[in-house]
Amino acid sequence: MSLAKKSFTAIVFLFSSICVQTSSVYSQVWSKVTGAFNKNSTVPTIGADEIALIRTTVDYLCSPALLGRKSGTKSEELAGVFIEQRMGTIGLKPAVNNSFRQHFKFESDKRLSKDCKMLIGGSYLFIPEDAIPMAFSNIEKKEDNFMMPKSEEPNAPWVVPLYQNAQEARNPDFDWEETAYLIALRAQKKGASSVVLYDEFGAANKPVFKQSSAYDPLNIPVVIVQKPAYDKHIRSIKTITPVALSIEFTAEKLIGTNIIGIINNNAPQTIVIGAHYDHLGEDKMVNRGTAAYFPGADNNASGVGVMLALAARIKRAEYKNYNFIFVAFSAYENGMMGSKAFLKNLPVKQESIACMISIDRVGLLKNSKKFQIEGMGSALAWNEIVQSVPATGNNISVTQQNKITMNSEHIDFYSANVPSILVTTGKNEVHNTLNDFPNRLHYDGMTGIANYVLLMIDKINSNNVKFTFQKIRNQYINKVITTH
Repeated sequence: MSLAKKSFTAIVFLFSSICVQTSSVYSQVWSKVTGAFNKNSTVPTIGADEIALIRTTVDYLCSPALLGRKSGTKSEELAGVFIEQRMGTIGLKPAVNNSFRQHFKFESDKRLSKDCKMLIGGSYLFIPEDAIPMAFSNIEKKEDNFMMPKSEEPNAPWVVPLYQNAQEARNPDFDWEETAYLIALRAQKKGASSVVLYDEFGAANKPVFKQSSAYDPLNIPVVIVQKPAYDKHIRSIKTITPVALSIEFTAEKLIGTNIIGIINNNAPQTIVIGAHYDHLGEDKMVNRGTAAYFPGADNNASGVGVMLALAARIKRAEYKNYNFIFVAFSAYENGMMGSKAFLKNLPVKQESIACMISIDRVGLLKNSKKFQIEGMGSALAWNEIVQSVPATGNNISVTQQNKITMNSEHIDFYSANVPSILVTTGKNEVHNTLNDFPNRLHYDGMTGIANYVLLMIDKINSNNVKFTFQKIRNQYINKVITTH
């Protein structure tokens, strides 16, 4: 054998030895969490029937007959009946007292009481024209105190800007409600007695009073002062000035309905897969005498469609190492009361829930062909599972995020110490608008995402993964921290 051939053979042998050693180390680490994967298992995929189910579900939930699926309305009830029938056809069993339905009470959209008031230096601000109360405000605490602009003292009102600069204020896509909540949440933790946010630039996406919020209620009142009122009442303040604030809402009790189906394998642990099915309902159009409605195709008919497709495929796959609960949550738009009601009245013991997967807004895969999984820091096993999932054939990839930054039902499960993730394509230009129609959705992308989640489930089941909940470091900066 020539010297060149001997050298090449030695190099190949050395490289092979390194690969074997590296593979062995990886296998040992991974086996501590799940054990080695079964290389011979058949890779599952979403079939033609499940893809058709996604389209049928989205089309029906967004149809004019359902008028936007507002919680507690007849249209949401029709949506629930449709989902219930689909679960039965798939072969899921009723999870609650031989019924698919779990009813709970919640408050309707809030209306401003005539007793709302705000005074700065003895001058009244009109509500909601000058000062906009946030729906996540505490309505029991009254503020009668003293204020200074840009003050962040404990036991006093925080009077702080909503926008950090003119660029933020003039961005039409700026999420002022999320920003207001995060600022107020930080203020509450620092001991603020109330929060007065102000617009000193003149926002393009002008804050308005919202009758409901998906954010958990805070312990302090929160208002946003519009620019003209800021210029008149706050901008020129140089000394400590008295402020009085009282926020009162009126609301009625309504009935929400979670739709819950189960695959019961008499296994010791259960995987929960959920998606909210309610949306914003109708929008009364000014000077038109008619009512338009929010279709909610991406938010969140897309999630319900993918969840039902997964249920059908998982049922057909006959995974036996876990039980599976599929939940269509009601009242997301009213403080996520559906997931809270589910956790208060679980059909299984809480300690038997291995993990939760929330599917929310998965219909608009961007040109990057990336979707997002967040909350992966809630259990060590998530990262290993995602790393092990191969490409799904749809040329898509996933962005992994340890923290929780988006509002969805996984937040409530995380708060209950359940390892929880959110699968999403994120916010987009039609989010919570009248233009969120089915014809805008990327169905190939939804199929690819469904296949990805299915592969995750396949890996979890085939390896009988044991999840161990862990707190996400520095999670206090995100809105997952609740006050209840």
